[in-house]
Amino acid sequence: MPRKCKELNINSDTVNLVEVEKYIEDVFDFFGISSDEFFRSLLSVKEAVTNSIIHGNKSDRSKSVCIKAYKCNKYLYFKVIDEGDGFDYTSVKDPSLPENVLDEGGRGLFIMRKVCDSLTFREKGNVVEFRINLDGKG
Repeated sequence: MPRKCKELNINSDTVNLVEVEKYIEDVFDFFGISSDEFFRSLLSVKEAVTNSIIHGNKSDRSKSVCIKAYKCNKYLYFKVIDEGDGFDYTSVKDPSLPENVLDEGGRGLFIMRKVCDSLTFREKGNVVEFRINLDGKG
């Protein structure tokens, strides 16, 4: 992992999502990145953090979510870690399929898969890593 890393820790309350937007702004300033990929980054991180708060940590304010960002070459990498039990990310239904369109689950992951240039789950499903191509090409 590169030496320069920008990190944020929040407790598991969706009120703290406001801090996430400020954090993404700080990340872009810290690494000197133009705002071209800001929206993709913000959307991806907020989806991951929301999932961590609600599904991972079950909105337990005594548990935290850690967000780490680092830049390497033309990519901006993010890692979101929660203290939850994890989940089987291979069993999440595709919400774009007709039989799942009315289900509420899986939409956040679907968005992240479409917006990020790579998406990987680690550990037991309580760590998600993704990257954004700063050239705008996936």
